[in-house]
Amino acid sequence: ACRRLGLPRDMVDTVAWLVRSHLDMSEVAQRRDISDPQTIDDFAALVGSQSRLRLLYVLTVCDIRSVGPGVWNDWKGTLLQSLYLTTRDYLEGRADLDRPARAASLFEQLLDRLNPDLAGRVEPVLARLGPNYWLSFEMADLTRHARCIDKRLEQGGDDGQVLEGVHTRVDRPHDATELWVLCSDRKGLFADLAHVIASCGASVAGARLHTGPVGPDGSAQVFNVFYLQNADGRAFGSRNESGRLTLMKRAESVLHSSNRRLSIPTPIGSRRADAIPVVPLVRFSDSAQGDVTIVEVEGRDRPGLLSALAAVLRDHDLDVLSAHIEGLGEKAVDAFYVRRQGMDGHLPKALRRRVRADLVDVLSDPESVAA
Repeated sequence: ACRRLGLPRDMVDTVAWLVRSHLDMSEVAQRRDISDPQTIDDFAALVGSQSRLRLLYVLTVCDIRSVGPGVWNDWKGTLLQSLYLTTRDYLEGRADLDRPARAASLFEQLLDRLNPDLAGRVEPVLARLGPNYWLSFEMADLTRHARCIDKRLEQGGDDGQVLEGVHTRVDRPHDATELWVLCSDRKGLFADLAHVIASCGASVAGARLHTGPVGPDGSAQVFNVFYLQNADGRAFGSRNESGRLTLMKRAESVLHSSNRRLSIPTPIGSRRADAIPVVPLVRFSDSAQGDVTIVEVEGRDRPGLLSALAAVLRDHDLDVLSAHIEGLGEKAVDAFYVRRQGMDGHLPKALRRRVRADLVDVLSDPESVAA
């Protein structure tokens, strides 16, 4: 069509590339860990230039917003903007992909911004978190986290062990409620928290999971942030304080042990949505570092689906290092960065077959719930 319109050859090539690549930016932003330098390196190689990056960014935003009401939200906009800015800096040669050095620099910058007394109190807790934590948030977020940690310490928190506590915050510009969870790492923590969130009627728009290295006491500090919305795509509990309080109480109840069975609300069904076929799909891919496997799942969305999927990963002794949640109307597309407990390297083929079979069973059975 471009050739028939008489457009220059370079413009024809660019338009053809945009058509071929029109889903790539959305998929990377919503299904990959954009704090991982390998993700940025791969995406920068795909776009190749600043001009194509800008065009693909604009096209991606327009494409998502034009799908239909409720598909676009500020959370997706934030992810796309972060991917765009990080890739732009990388292409301009201004991005430092030395993760430990960048993390250490951000740690020092945060301490310099804080009151010296406050910085001295929170430094031991923050030092327990790994580099990925520091690379996943803006400085304003890191500052909020530090002040929240300090309040928890004032309430009689840290006694030399891992700090524990739960906090919620409504992020109105992004129309999402943040659930912050500080605790000691344990098997099934992500699955239990996902179940609690579903029991409160909230949906997970995104999650940033951070587990620090194991300390001398044999424990590891966890700082998980979930971004929650109502079924209508608005910030969960922004107009219902009791809903957020219930969420906090239930989340606190699972910090030390697996949660009790909680019922998950059943929404009013949609004949139109039910009539649209959604074929369950599970894919595995390997990280470039060789120590993490990415598990992607697609299936019909429903309340409690994330909890049921997380329970499968838990039952196969897989630690969820990062979760990327995407809703496409009636379809859920989730990606999990996982590592097998006590195992170095990618998941073996036999284990992948077992995990795939169990995940497909969950995706295929609308009645299945987390056990």
